[in-house]
Amino acid sequence: MDTVSFVTDLISRAHRSRASDIHIDPQAQAVEIRMRIDGVLHRCATLSNERHAELIAHLKIRASLRTDEHFAAQDGRFTFTASAVPPIDIRLSCMPTYYGENAVLRLFPLETEYQTLASLGMRREHVRSVTEVLANSSGLVLVVGPTGSGKTTTLYTLMELVRTASNSRTILTSIEDPVERPLSGIRQIPAGSHTGISFEQGLRAILRQDPDVIMVGELRDTETARLAIQAALTGHLVLSTLHALDIPTSIPRLTALGIDLHLLGSTLRILIAERLVRTPCDSCGIPRAFGNHPENQFPLAGIQISGDGCASCNMTGYQGRTGVFDIATNDHPSDGVPTAFERPSLLFREAFRKVVEGSTTCEEARRIEYA
Repeated sequence: MDTVSFVTDLISRAHRSRASDIHIDPQAQAVEIRMRIDGVLHRCATLSNERHAELIAHLKIRASLRTDEHFAAQDGRFTFTASAVPPIDIRLSCMPTYYGENAVLRLFPLETEYQTLASLGMRREHVRSVTEVLANSSGLVLVVGPTGSGKTTTLYTLMELVRTASNSRTILTSIEDPVERPLSGIRQIPAGSHTGISFEQGLRAILRQDPDVIMVGELRDTETARLAIQAALTGHLVLSTLHALDIPTSIPRLTALGIDLHLLGSTLRILIAERLVRTPCDSCGIPRAFGNHPENQFPLAGIQISGDGCASCNMTGYQGRTGVFDIATNDHPSDGVPTAFERPSLLFREAFRKVVEGSTTCEEARRIEYA
C-alpha cells in the first residue's frame, strides 16, 4: 500500500474506532503506530523504518510544515476528507527523537453533535447549579482537572449554553491555543507562537472590544490569571480551565499563580472538577455482582455492568466515555476563600454513583481514586 493510501486508511480506521489521537513512533527495529481510544493506547500497526521518512514528509506536506526541518518541533493542522468519513480537522505535532521524528495526530470531527451538560454525564442537581451560575453577568467559572479529563469539551458546552440563552444579545469572545473547533456566534481568537498573540496580549485586546462573556482556554500563567480575575471583577463573565487534580487543590494552584485569596471570594463563582471514565460496551456488557472485597475499595455491594470484550469494542469491554463531575459553588461571594472550595474531593463518590447506575465499572472508578 502506498503512503497516501496508508494514511487515508489509518485516519479512516481511527475515526471508526473513535480514536482521539494517532501516535507514530520510530523505534530501533520498526515504526510503531498506536491509537488512543477512550483514553487508552492500543497498538494498531507497525511499519518498516524505510517507510518512516516518506510517511512523515507526507503528513508535513498536508499540514504545510517544513519538510527540510528534522531537528525542531513543528505544529500544523489540515482537514481530512475521504469517502464514507465525515470531514476531520487534524492537528499534527512533529518532534525529533533519538530514532527520528515522531508524529502525533489529534482528531477533531468537524460534524460534532452539540452536547448538553446531561449528555456529558452531569447529573440533574449539578446541571441546575451550573445553569444558575451561567445566568450571572459577571464572575469566574473554572473547569479543573488533569490533561485529558474533558475540560475543553465541557468549556465549549458552557459557551454554547450561554450563547443559546443570550439569544444574540451578548458578545461572546474566546482566546484559545489552539481553537479546537469552531463555535457559531462566538468570536474565537487563536493564540500561540504561530499567531504571535499570547493569552495575556489577547485578553488585554479582548477587554477593549466590549465583550460580555470571555472564554480563556487556560489559566496558564500569572498575568493571564490576574487579567481574568480583573475582568470578572469589572462586570464580565469569564470561563476558563485550570490544571488541578480536584476542587481542594484548585485554590493552592491559583495561589501559586499569584492570585490574591481575598479576590477569589468575590469573583470565583463555581469550580467544576472533572474526570472521564469508560462506559461498558452495549453489545457485551452484562450485569455482574460486586461486593465490598478489600480489592474493590467500595463501601457497598451491588451490581455493575461490565463486558468481556467483543468485535464492537475491540475486545476491551468498553465503548465510549462519560464524565464524572464534582461541583462546588460560591453562593455568597465575599472576601476570602469560601468554605465550599475547601472541602474534600467528592470525585470518587461520584464515580461510584456511576458504577451503581451502570454507567461505568469498579475498575474505572478505582482509577479516579488512585489518580
